[in-house]
Amino acid sequence: MDDTDDYPAFLPAPASYHWTPKLQRDFLESLATTGSVKIAAAKVGMSPSAVYQLKHRAAGAAFKLGCAAAVLSRAGGWSTSCSIARSGAMTKPPS
Repeated sequence: MDDTDDYPAFLPAPASYHWTPKLQRDFLESLATTGSVKIAAAKVGMSPSAVYQLKHRAAGAAFKLGCAAAVLSRAGGWSTSCSIARSGAMTKPPS
């Protein structure tokens, strides 16, 4: 028996504590719809602080861009481009 079995700190966190690609997509779609980090985070079972932590990590660079795009989409400034990108019809950014 391993000594770490008695200490919860050594147990791996459940997958639900991590930002999976699906959670990130669901969050970004909700952010684009609601415009609220708090509401979008709650919809995917994460906290707003988890959102900001991911955005500020090097591994969260694409997520940070996605958040900016979702906010722009919500403001109506990028709705056509985002719709095309989500449909998979766009292969490169518009010029």
